[in-house]
Amino acid sequence: MAIVAPAGDAFQKTSVDEAYLELSSLGSFDAAVERARRLKAQIVSQEGLTASVGIGPNKLVAKIASDFEKPDGLTVVRAEEVQPFLDPLRIRVIPGIGPKTERFLHARHIRTVADLRTLERAQLAEWFGRWGEDLFAKARGLSESAVSNERERKSVGEQETFEIDTLDATFVLERARALARTVWSRLEGHGFRAFRTVTVTVRFENFITFARSRTGREAWTSEEALCAEALELLLPFLDDRENPRHRKLRLIGVRAEKLSR
Repeated sequence: MAIVAPAGDAFQKTSVDEAYLELSSLGSFDAAVERARRLKAQIVSQEGLTASVGIGPNKLVAKIASDFEKPDGLTVVRAEEVQPFLDPLRIRVIPGIGPKTERFLHARHIRTVADLRTLERAQLAEWFGRWGEDLFAKARGLSESAVSNERERKSVGEQETFEIDTLDATFVLERARALARTVWSRLEGHGFRAFRTVTVTVRFENFITFARSRTGREAWTSEEALCAEALELLLPFLDDRENPRHRKLRLIGVRAEKLSR
């Protein structure tokens, strides 16, 4: 874990030999793949061990991908590949589906993720309550769970999924300001007074996700600076610079990184 932990934006250890690594700031899947290959080689060289890696647009997909070619695989699932990847898999690959739930669904002829995706949200909620809502999302490869850096907090971020996909600049920028205010409040709550990097995340209506970052020569020290930098990074996604096809936005996120007290 000591090899992997410093290699990403955030690191979350989930067991003695399994962890999540946030690589959004690299900006592309190709860059993430190259980082993963270097880490795998480093682990073999230094520890004499193999490692199975899954790369995906979120933790859910990455986890499923990491189990796909053990013990020495590297499985990459890009945003547009999520559903074709998941659909033929057995329902047990979905985290939270254990033997009891599997038997329940098998009795109703639900055996693959594709089968699960045929069920309406209301039906799943009737069977499983609130967890049915989560199951509906997971069958579509959707997850907003962030990589939680439990070692040492090096970043603080917030994100919001819109109820309706939108390209309304006034609305999007106001929500970005609100996220920036919340991030600053959390920074202060953790005792931080400055940050050197701002990252914004944008997910379009087709679920393709982008992240853009800016690092200052000197640290920024105010909510106003966080807001201004975040908006400047976000604006190109509202016009032809980063969004020439005028796709609507589904999610935005704001993150402050390289924190100091």
